[in-house]
Amino acid sequence: MTEPGQLSATLRTCDAVGRLMEYWGFSRHMGRVWTLLFLSETPLPASQIQEELSASAAAVSNVLKELRRWSVVKKVWVPGERKDHYEAETGLWKMVSRVFEERERNLIGDSLATLEGVSEELGAASKKGKKDSRRLAAFRKERVDELVELCRLAEGMLEMFTSTGQLDASGLDRELGE
Repeated sequence: MTEPGQLSATLRTCDAVGRLMEYWGFSRHMGRVWTLLFLSETPLPASQIQEELSASAAAVSNVLKELRRWSVVKKVWVPGERKDHYEAETGLWKMVSRVFEERERNLIGDSLATLEGVSEELGAASKKGKKDSRRLAAFRKERVDELVELCRLAEGMLEMFTSTGQLDASGLDRELGE
């Protein structure tokens, strides 16, 4: 249990990380629960998480399930206890790179596949139909192809970032035609 004097600091930290997580597209509650576990010296049962964060049992259960899916919280066995206990992933780089790897790579990959399909369609449209329609399709294909290259560049940058923890953006303006 958190000491009364530390409760305010703990809750403020949980809220700050919760807001940050919300900005990144996750739920605020996910950030708050993960932070509480991260700040805890020992694994916590769901009931204590509920109490400290003033959250409902259903909300905590759903958040823990989602955090476990992202592998940023794990269920652990505590000798002599019947309740499930949870602890946070404490390797911050491991956690961030895992999220980037799964979420951002999927988003970029999906966008790239869509843009490549659109480029093919526009390429075909630029070869048939009226002159103005062909010209417009060719123009749009060029622009979509620039977006394809941007996605490929983003894939490469993500790969570099998640594998090395570094990102060399030198020459980026040349890659983007600036």
